[in-house]
This record gives sequence, C-alpha cells and structure tokens, in this order.
Amino acid sequence: MVSDLVTSLIRTAVPMVVSAVVTALVSAGISVPQTVQDWVSSVLFFVFAFAYYAIVRLLEGKYKNLGWLLGSPVKPTYNK
Repeated sequence: MVSDLVTSLIRTAVPMVVSAVVTALVSAGISVPQTVQDWVSSVLFFVFAFAYYAIVRLLEGKYKNLGWLLGSPVKPTYNK
C-alpha cells in the first residue's frame, strides 16, 4: 500500500507533467522574444495544471476511476 504522502505527491506531480507537455506543444509554434515566451510558458503551465487538476477532481466525485488521471485513484486521507 502506498502511503498518503506518496499518493498526494503523485496526484500533485501528474497534473504538472500533463501541463508541461501541453504548454510545450502550445509554445512550440509561437515566435516571440525569449523573455515573453518564458513568461507565457510559465502562465500557461500554471493555468493548464490548475485547470487539469480541478477538472479531474470535480469529475472524480462522480466517476471514481478518473483518479488515475492524477496518477492514483486513491485519495489521500488526512488526520485531524
């Protein structure tokens, strides 16, 4: 069994990887100065990572198996 810490790390890292791939694909065809491209890539990375995570988490409430899109179908449990 994977610990809650590892599960939470996986479920945080997977949206970042997906976002990095999407951002790279979107930025690949843009011809702008490097500083602007770096800024746009950073903003796109955040937007895509946040949107991906939020959408999967919302859908996961209805479709439990969608948790795999975050790297693990198991939600971490947190003790009070």
